[in-house]
Amino acid sequence: GDEYRLQTREGSEWDREFRNRQTKLNSDDGAVQFQRDQLLYSETDKIVRGIKLIQGAAKEPRQFSISRDATPPTADGASIPVWIQDGWSASEKQMVDSARAAGATSPILYAFIPRKDADDLRRFVVEADAARQTLDAKGNPTTDEGREARQSMESRHARAAGDRDRLVREIVANAKVFQGGGSEIIRLTLDEKIRESASDSLVRLFPRFKDADSAAWEVVIKRAREGADHPFQPIGHADATEKHPVCMQVNATIGAGKIGGEIRKILRAAPFGWPQDAIDAALIALHRSQHITATLNGTAIPLGQLDQNKIAKAEFRVEHATLSVQDR
Repeated sequence: GDEYRLQTREGSEWDREFRNRQTKLNSDDGAVQFQRDQLLYSETDKIVRGIKLIQGAAKEPRQFSISRDATPPTADGASIPVWIQDGWSASEKQMVDSARAAGATSPILYAFIPRKDADDLRRFVVEADAARQTLDAKGNPTTDEGREARQSMESRHARAAGDRDRLVREIVANAKVFQGGGSEIIRLTLDEKIRESASDSLVRLFPRFKDADSAAWEVVIKRAREGADHPFQPIGHADATEKHPVCMQVNATIGAGKIGGEIRKILRAAPFGWPQDAIDAALIALHRSQHITATLNGTAIPLGQLDQNKIAKAEFRVEHATLSVQDR
């Protein structure tokens, strides 16, 4: 244009190296696309993984599982799937159609990064990478002119990288989030959109969680080990132990017999998502009230001797002949 740059001979060589690399990168769409995807998805991942997700009064920690595959993920029963797509490789309509097809009971979150300021982003990606490659290729010069040329290239790299990263943050901040069924979550930031939709996804993923949602399971475990008549009273259940929803499900899960670790695994996954303390409390209470038997290494565990350390390897069976509280 109408800009003139006063350069030393060394500076002119550095500038020539930069422009050669810039031209080469501009013709390599694959390399530019790879870097762009890395930048966009890295920023999105950082936002999603930075969200600390806690469910209910039990304060049960939950996780996200992030997918960037060409097809939507399936729920693994343990975490909230987040499917991320971008406007360079897919369309918003395709994303919405996938969310609608999944249905209103799906826990999957659909995050779409819009194709925004595409030319500027490409230019900044190319400039920053060309400057970095030039710095790597030219190394650390020993002359004053060389050091001055390197300093100038470092400034060019810092400026391009700063503009690139700022634009990436702006693009990701404008990402849209859709719930299963196709409803868009309207909030100001991507962080807020994910948090808002995650709460609903947890209910969809763990519809039975409410049966075990309490902060008092440690107290229940203590009362159960001591042989209290109503160990579940601290969580508002004064009826027979075996009639609590968690105990009823534990009995059903044991079936013809199961190892404690397997029982925990089943009931910590969808559709339950129960805290381990809730499962352990039910096992200890049912064992103490003689509704189930427990053996460890082939030896029966005496009443009152079952604790959380033994549960994982103990084998449980439902006792079909039980005594009432009065009879005991």
